Amino acid sequence: AWRDECIDLLPAVSPHLSPTNVARIESFVAAEPPGEVDPATLVLTHNDLGAEHVIVDGDGQIAGIIDWSDTAVADPAAELGRCLRDLGDAACARALDEFLATSHARRSDVEQRALFYARCLAVEDMAYAVRRRRDLIELDRRNIERLFASS
Repeated sequence: AWRDECIDLLPAVSPHLSPTNVARIESFVAAEPPGEVDPATLVLTHNDLGAEHVIVDGDGQIAGIIDWSDTAVADPAAELGRCLRDLGDAACARALDEFLATSHARRSDVEQRALFYARCLAVEDMAYAVRRRRDLIELDRRNIERLFASS
């Protein structure tokens, strides 16, 4: 479903991206998505933990998380994908380390799924920006460039 949505949104975002990035996204959606997640690794998640839901105090420390309306038992890699999309590689690696300290999941499997989710979310964000928040198009373009650079 994530890949299908990405395919559906590609026509809306393509005019705002370089031909190289369009080709990278096309290659991404043409590839087989990561395998199904082991149901034993599903956990209770916020299920929409983007930067817009994290409250940070004046010292840069997390003070709270808001909007728990999407809470679900889900793949934790999707939350890590949101972290990767919004905060970058270092923050995602730290969050992944914390998650793996209490999980039996394989690092490479979780990393692969997190990148998959991050890429799908970046395309979704760009489509939203094109429709409703044109002021975010440049930010979303940079996220796509960063997340698809290795493909």
